[in-house]
Amino acid sequence: MVFIWTLLTFLLGALPFSVWVGQWGLRKEIRDYGDKNPGATNVFRAGGFTWFGLALALDVSKAAVPVGLAYQIFGWQGWEILPIALAAPLGHAFSPFLQWR
Repeated sequence: MVFIWTLLTFLLGALPFSVWVGQWGLRKEIRDYGDKNPGATNVFRAGGFTWFGLALALDVSKAAVPVGLAYQIFGWQGWEILPIALAAPLGHAFSPFLQWR
């Protein structure tokens, strides 16, 4: 069960919320700004604090929600929750939705 939850967390972490906020909310390609990365900082550069706040909240929730649910629902701790906690940032860094970049 931990493996399945870890895989789902990786896929959730891979969702490029900041890119989508830029495309749908700002009508801009945020990877053309700043350091060219698909992150909330470039949403700030492209659209200001409000859009940055939305992108940041969505990005943080990609990790916080699955880890919190794993702890609250299943009671997983320590070594059980470690792969889940690592999966979201790895999915964010190596997103299959962005050609593994």
